Amino acid sequence: MQKNIVKKMASDVDNYVAFSEKRYQMICQIQNFLKEGCSYREIAKRMGIGRNTIAKYRKG
Repeated sequence: MQKNIVKKMASDVDNYVAFSEKRYQMICQIQNFLKEGCSYREIAKRMGIGRNTIAKYRKG
C-alpha cells in the first residue's frame, strides 16, 4: 500500500518582491562604489560578494 504525501506551503512563502528590492539595492550600491572609483576587489570585500557579481551588475 502506497501513501500519497502532500506537502503544503505557507501562503507567505512568495518573497520575490523582497528579493527583487534587495537585489536592486545591491545593484545601486555597487554602481555607487564604482562611481567613487573603488576597484572590484575592494567592493567585493566590503559587500561580501564575488568580483564576477560586480561585473555582472556594473551597468544594472
